[in-house]
Amino acid sequence: MINLTFSQIYMKMSKCVSNRRFIVYNFKADFKKGLLPNCITFVGVLMILPIILARRAGMFGSSLFYFVVAWFCDWADGHFARKFVMTSKIGTFLDPLTDKAFTWSILIDNWHRVPKEAAVIIMITGLLATIGRIIILIANRNPAVNIDIMAGMAGKYKTNFEKSGLVALLLADICGKYIHYEWLVDLFMFISKLGIWLSIPLAIISFLSIVMKLYKIYHEPA
Repeated sequence: MINLTFSQIYMKMSKCVSNRRFIVYNFKADFKKGLLPNCITFVGVLMILPIILARRAGMFGSSLFYFVVAWFCDWADGHFARKFVMTSKIGTFLDPLTDKAFTWSILIDNWHRVPKEAAVIIMITGLLATIGRIIILIANRNPAVNIDIMAGMAGKYKTNFEKSGLVALLLADICGKYIHYEWLVDLFMFISKLGIWLSIPLAIISFLSIVMKLYKIYHEPA
């Protein structure tokens, strides 16, 4: 009886080690598959700190340049992933996650200048959507059922509205420092707030799409 128990324990431990190796292997293979898009995504993330530091140093032109580079990276990672069939599960999760990290960082850094109610809604819906994506990845154990966790059209338009609003914010800084036309500064500030507010309904729709995918996993037969 004791030998049988030890044998069972050994078998379970061996199975756990085997599963762990399989997971690590899958992670490496998946990351390698989407290597180029994932590297582009990380480059975009690395732009966050230069954007903030340049703005705080009064180098608004440089801050805007870094922002445009990050926005280009956001477009390029998805473009290359689709064009060269380099889509990976890691990439589909990292892309919206890095978008949120980017947007949240800039919003928090400009907290006194952005609509706080809108910023809070953006962050809460984004956080819940990210948690939902994690649950989908964990809960979907059936390889035959492919649940797409990439951002839909609502999520993409939401991101573009948010970033357009943040670009307008940086343009307001540039106008205030170099052009000195108050009406132009006010115009860009208005565009900034409008872009951020317009992203709210799209953020809610994007979150609800994640909720529907969760419902599909838990309530529809495999």
